[in-house]
Amino acid sequence: MALFIGICIIGVSYAGLGLLSARNAYHTADRGYKMLQEQRRSYKTEENPVKDAFTEAMKEINPNYTAWIEINGTSIDYPIVQADKDYLNYDFYGKESVSGSLFVGSGQEPFKDLNTIIFGHNMKDGTMFAGLKKYLDKAWFEDHPIVKIQYKGEILQYEVFSVQILPEENTVSYIYEFSDKEYESFLKKVSINSLIKSKKTIDNAPIITLSTCYGAAKRLIVAAQEVK
Repeated sequence: MALFIGICIIGVSYAGLGLLSARNAYHTADRGYKMLQEQRRSYKTEENPVKDAFTEAMKEINPNYTAWIEINGTSIDYPIVQADKDYLNYDFYGKESVSGSLFVGSGQEPFKDLNTIIFGHNMKDGTMFAGLKKYLDKAWFEDHPIVKIQYKGEILQYEVFSVQILPEENTVSYIYEFSDKEYESFLKKVSINSLIKSKKTIDNAPIITLSTCYGAAKRLIVAAQEVK
């Protein structure tokens, strides 16, 4: 019995150390992004909310910087990178990180392709793309339709019209090259298959697809269409 108790105490100690290590990893990752968020705010003014100088400042830190995404009511307020490198395991500073980075695939022309796909982790501490789960609530879906993208000195606005949970082997959401008819059919399917029906009228404008993991073998997909 004494031996069993001793083993249990050792096990709890190791579990505690593991939990502490995980918390430290989350804290370190989050701290780095908070510094970037503060830097972004320093470039904002009422007259000119976005300066292209900010893009240059981000590229000095990481040449693969592409854009910035922001969704009110969530913790989603992050830079987006584009590169061949696996940014799911590296932060914006290029260091190994449990949070990774939000990124666009290297084969895309971001925000010019008809479908720009942005990937990110669904973190247990609520950071990165964890906030996308809020779109599974109908009231929240309707009250927070706008996704803002800061891209090359402009603010692009996208209106959410679909939220889906799909098996990871379903890769249809990741198509970004279409003919006109293919794109129209694609948008109809994305809209019809949404778990929550949107009031938005869908046209042929470009969309963004926000993708994160959901459980062991599923993906949470949020689609939003550019609005002027």
